[in-house]
Amino acid sequence: MSKLNQYLSRGIHFSILFIAISFPLPYKVSNLGIVALLVFWIIQKIVTKRKPSFNFESRYEKWIFFSFLGFFVWQIISLFYTTDISYGIKNVESKLSLLIFPLILFDLRPSYQQFLFWLKAYVYSMALCTIVLLVQSISHYFTEGSLLTYHDFTSSLAFHAVFYSYYIFLSILITAFLFQKNELKNTEKFLLIISIVLSLVGLLISASKNVLVVTSFFLIIGFLIRAIKQKVGWKEVSIVLLIGVVSVFGISKVPAVKNRIAELAQLNGMENLEKIKRGELIVAEDIPKFNGTSMRITFWYVVVNKMLDEGTMILGYSPGDRRAIINKEFYKNGLNPWYENYNIHNQFVQVLAELGLIGLGLYIMLHFSFLMAAIEKKNFLLAAFLIGFVIFQMTESIIERNKGIVFFIFFLLLLLQLKPYLNEDRDTRN
Repeated sequence: MSKLNQYLSRGIHFSILFIAISFPLPYKVSNLGIVALLVFWIIQKIVTKRKPSFNFESRYEKWIFFSFLGFFVWQIISLFYTTDISYGIKNVESKLSLLIFPLILFDLRPSYQQFLFWLKAYVYSMALCTIVLLVQSISHYFTEGSLLTYHDFTSSLAFHAVFYSYYIFLSILITAFLFQKNELKNTEKFLLIISIVLSLVGLLISASKNVLVVTSFFLIIGFLIRAIKQKVGWKEVSIVLLIGVVSVFGISKVPAVKNRIAELAQLNGMENLEKIKRGELIVAEDIPKFNGTSMRITFWYVVVNKMLDEGTMILGYSPGDRRAIINKEFYKNGLNPWYENYNIHNQFVQVLAELGLIGLGLYIMLHFSFLMAAIEKKNFLLAAFLIGFVIFQMTESIIERNKGIVFFIFFLLLLLQLKPYLNEDRDTRN
């Protein structure tokens, strides 16, 4: 029995490892890790006859757990006022990570070495992914005369360029964290330096504006803090200079990157929103005037304005009916067929539209609980990742995609494990 338990513990360990390294792969592949993790965990509970041991180390961890549970349960409750039940069930099913990961990861207590191993494996998997994408992009330059950028850059691996940027953002945060620990061998330091340079090049080419801004902000703040503490060596200065040169070159020489960065200071297309406010219809000639920012602001206005007019703020339209209702409203304003079936491109507005103020309150409580837990334990890696997650949700409906919800829920809960006891070398406890 003891030997079987060891095998099951290893199965859980390698399932978490597989999830961590498989984000660059199609979600049907990475979901195998989630299924394996759930199966190993359930079998272990049956074999050992142990109930899940949720030993919350603070009230904020308890808030996190019950916020996850409450948010998922409210998704189920929403089915009672959903007209399109089949689509509603499909939507709730896609949110199972909200239930599975808290149940399992709150029951685990990894050793410090296991924790570092998972983080390093993730960083190296993203470095390998970036090498593959850069080789393809450079090859395209020599054969077609242009670099593959944005969605074309990540299309061969069948995932969204923005989500690739999120993965790179975390990889950079983890790399900075590992350097802070001062427990790295010279070989590891070299590999991590190569990894962070590759990550920043990939981030530039994928050209996700808000991720570029947030990542740059955190890197600058981190460098300044270390400089103030007089912990900056010549190697770090060299890395910063190299990053600066690569960034300036990428922005100035690659037209696609330059144009997307320029959008940060532009609000082209706001005249379309003014037409909608006046009750006028958007026509085909107006659509090209939108840029990413003005399009999103218009979406948010149309959705919130409709909810206010119809008095649906408390319960929302439900996950099953939201898409059909918003599609109808978009047609009414002339935004469709160009934006038919689009999500709202703001996770908080999306939650409001689907689950109302009740669902939004639970969702905000979840974020607040993570923030307080990070502050209490001085877990700066979790805090930085959480802040980035909140900012990214302002322009994308992140948890409406399988890759988004699995990635953020998995790593938020995993990084929550970075606590004082991880400095002890202990085995995983289940």
